[in-house]
Amino acid sequence: MFFIKPTKKTFFLFIFLLACFVLSLIMSTGWFNVFAIETVQNITGKTLRNPYKWSCAVYNCVHIPLFISIVLLFLKFTSSGNSISSAKAKAYKNFADFFIQKRNIIFTAFLVLFFFIAYYKIINADFYYMDDMARNMGADDSGWMAYGRYISEFGSVLVHGSFPLTDIGPLSQIISIVIFAFTVFTLSYVICGNEIRMLPTLGLSLIFISPFFSQCFSYRYDNPYMTLSILFAILPFLFCEDKKSFIYTSIIFLILSCMSYQAGTSVYIVVCMYLVLKKIINGKKENLASFIIISVISFALALVIYQLLFNCSGNPKFPKPENMGLASTGFSVSRVIPNLKIYTSFVLENFGGYIFKLCFIITLLLFVVLNIVKSKVSKLASFFVLAIFIVAGFILSLGAYLVFEASMIAPRVLMGFNCFAALIVFDSLLMISEKVQKRRKLLFIPAVLCLYLSVAFLYTYGNCLTQQKDYADFRMHALIYDLSEYVSTDSGEIKVTLNGSAGYCKSYDNARRQYPIIDSLIMRFPGSNMWDKDCAYKFNFIFDDAYLSEVPSDFMKLKDSKLHAIYASPDRQIFYVELRE
Repeated sequence: MFFIKPTKKTFFLFIFLLACFVLSLIMSTGWFNVFAIETVQNITGKTLRNPYKWSCAVYNCVHIPLFISIVLLFLKFTSSGNSISSAKAKAYKNFADFFIQKRNIIFTAFLVLFFFIAYYKIINADFYYMDDMARNMGADDSGWMAYGRYISEFGSVLVHGSFPLTDIGPLSQIISIVIFAFTVFTLSYVICGNEIRMLPTLGLSLIFISPFFSQCFSYRYDNPYMTLSILFAILPFLFCEDKKSFIYTSIIFLILSCMSYQAGTSVYIVVCMYLVLKKIINGKKENLASFIIISVISFALALVIYQLLFNCSGNPKFPKPENMGLASTGFSVSRVIPNLKIYTSFVLENFGGYIFKLCFIITLLLFVVLNIVKSKVSKLASFFVLAIFIVAGFILSLGAYLVFEASMIAPRVLMGFNCFAALIVFDSLLMISEKVQKRRKLLFIPAVLCLYLSVAFLYTYGNCLTQQKDYADFRMHALIYDLSEYVSTDSGEIKVTLNGSAGYCKSYDNARRQYPIIDSLIMRFPGSNMWDKDCAYKFNFIFDDAYLSEVPSDFMKLKDSKLHAIYASPDRQIFYVELRE
């Protein structure tokens, strides 16, 4: 890497980037961190509710211009950066020229329509999912910055056009659907080049119509950025032909993926493994070792840079609160086996219904058999490589969550597995469409059924959301009606604790039996969760949580019904409600 002397045209850009670098470096020091927090507190006249979290945010945010200035200085003013820029521009142009062809634009539009149809019932359910409730009420802290998701934090302000964020659903979900289509097209291009086939490409849609990804889509505010994390993890493979460009883009886009939703980085691992598998099966072993080494190094460097620059601890002056965060991001090798057991159990139990599982197993067997039959290396070697891909691909599809000390296994973090399953369906359809004789084309049926049954699940889940929303509204209506008997107009602010649970709507018990994942997807509210107050706000019933773990001895019972029991303090300012299923 040799430094290139700025020209007259680039001199001011060089000075500006250098100034940004130096200023960001100064601002990333401890004294500025304390100064920024204390200045905000002095101006507002209030102590920040969580100064430690804001201290983390200051450290991380000042590293953003630092990182951008380093990247631009490298690209503009080094010979290696110039060569990478040229290679990138060429690869971008080849992809863009192919994408804008009329056939491909129509195909992408078809994918948009397909995803819209697939997710229609979830969109139509108009459901406020978990964090959506607080954000809909104008929460001034979206929470994304605390988890290092800066694209989500800042991008949402542009997408929603306001801060605090207003509800623009289902526009945010429609934006996600457009990203779905572009991501699927891009991945198909990465694998097939200019010979994209419609049916196999449709198989890749399983990345987004998987039962696990349905949770990501359920979030009205989060979903575009969860989707972007997958796109960012795929984009580096457009530059595989040039090693320097691939390393550079892998690091940059994986960092962007972390800034959107960290679980998306696992898609990079799965795609790498699939490309290696196909190179071996097709007898293309040249540069294979270097590709594997470069991919591993790039992935590791991206996570290290992200951890150092954008996942910083707060200033020691501000003590860290207990229970900050949903999962520990500390690494522990001893957690691999326990996390893998939880992961395997969760996937086996929740990945579709029984018929879907059967179709996927048949598709997996076809994937193995067809690759062995058409392999250009020995059958035994092919079987061995395919076995490694299936086992290692499944394990590593969990990504970094595999080694987290307190890993959170939830549907929304299984993006790598979604990609793993989608690539198996895609490859089976590709092999059938290219290699199999016409009379055997019916072999595509199990793979196509996997797609159909995934869409069928999305409709079932969407209907369950609607029924649960109606049931929860009924329970809240009944509770508010009963509480209103004991709250006078001059009571002022009251405090209420909701304990127990209203449970699930019984009308979709059959759906829960067929699809166990529904228990993981649908919220049981109101009762015993952080969104109790938000549920009541919908009906203009405003209260603070009293945070009572049990009924105090001096509380009197005011109401006892099949739906709930209501207790109140002597002055009727504090209420304790025991919900019943």
